[in-house]
Amino acid sequence: NHSIPDSMGVVVKTPAGNIVHTGDFKFDMTPSGLQKPAEFDKISQLQHQDIAALFIDSTNALKPGHTITEQRIGQSLENIVKSCPGRIIIASFASQIGRLQQIIDIAMKCDRKVVLSGRSLVENFIISKRIGYLHVPQDTVFEAKKAHRFPDEKTIILTTGSQGENVAALSRMALQEHPKIKIKKGDTVIMSSSPIPGNERAIFNVMNNLTRLGARVIDNKIMDVHSSGHGQEEDVKLMISFVKPKNVVPIHGEFFMRTGCGEIAKGMGYADDQVVMLENGHVIEIENGNAVSKKEIIPNRYVLVDGYGVDDVSANVIMDRQKLSQNGVIVLLFTVNQKTKKLLDEVNIISRGFIYMKESEKLVKEITETSQNAYKKILEKRPDAKRQEIKKYIQETVDRHIHDKLNRQPLILPVFFEK
Repeated sequence: NHSIPDSMGVVVKTPAGNIVHTGDFKFDMTPSGLQKPAEFDKISQLQHQDIAALFIDSTNALKPGHTITEQRIGQSLENIVKSCPGRIIIASFASQIGRLQQIIDIAMKCDRKVVLSGRSLVENFIISKRIGYLHVPQDTVFEAKKAHRFPDEKTIILTTGSQGENVAALSRMALQEHPKIKIKKGDTVIMSSSPIPGNERAIFNVMNNLTRLGARVIDNKIMDVHSSGHGQEEDVKLMISFVKPKNVVPIHGEFFMRTGCGEIAKGMGYADDQVVMLENGHVIEIENGNAVSKKEIIPNRYVLVDGYGVDDVSANVIMDRQKLSQNGVIVLLFTVNQKTKKLLDEVNIISRGFIYMKESEKLVKEITETSQNAYKKILEKRPDAKRQEIKKYIQETVDRHIHDKLNRQPLILPVFFEK
């Protein structure tokens, strides 16, 4: 089981020994929606298939016990809905189809309508309903534009934005920027998700803004309103004991989480050399049932899709874009004699996104003088300097001056006109 339907592990068969990759997993005897419990019979049969290595999900390995069952989450949500007199807003992952089914079932029991807010949520709902992952009675679920039709005490709004994403529906509600749904006193907002590491600050900002608007906010620290899709310590032990691999390779999770998973395996009798710790790009070699981490590293990096091009943008272009986005650009226009290379006029400056030139005359004058002096100085030192070398020297000199004055680093572009 996992947070989405039809999750599965895979067995890779090789002459050197077979490999099991769990994928994201937990064990849940009472899962949500139309999901069924894990196929324990199939998993336990793997121990007879010469499994050289088990690549195992480690995300919650440091948490004791078993992951909470979805049935318990459904009961908590139902209790909240029954006890709240006003409008209820539930934020969850758009892909958590089982949770969506739970909320639809609860709405039916409590005589409420479900309103969907968030493009990805609406799309997943339509697809899941069409292929049979959702059972939805007629006139139960509606889009956000119809939210005004129903009284607060008859409404459950299901929304995206549980991770505090800036453009998600819940964030726009918290900032009073949502075109159809306005937060008001008496609303109850349920954060039915766990924070992905790194998103905590954004989530707290959304919760603060919702509370300021008069809403009551409930998260997993207050009540059991979310169950992770990843197995905890006892689930990890169960998977290892079912598969009985010769080697354990902790995957999926930060290094400290994977280390915790490795310690669980060692506590079950695996030797240090039977627990293989890897980083992204590391190579593991399996031979005669032994798994060894090699020194070889395969380069792994983000692939950038830029317009119609894939991975054809250099690091320098990305750095220039970052400078432009954060500090703007200055263009320095030099008019020089083609033969003597002497300046024929004062350097002209064009600025976009850096300063408003009419209000920064002193700084503009300083930049003009600095760039002119830099041009003259490089030619005095190296009369045979190439144009690219001259540009680089001017860029570095002007960059230092601006950084010293303003602690900023705009993109600096010297441009030459010859006469």
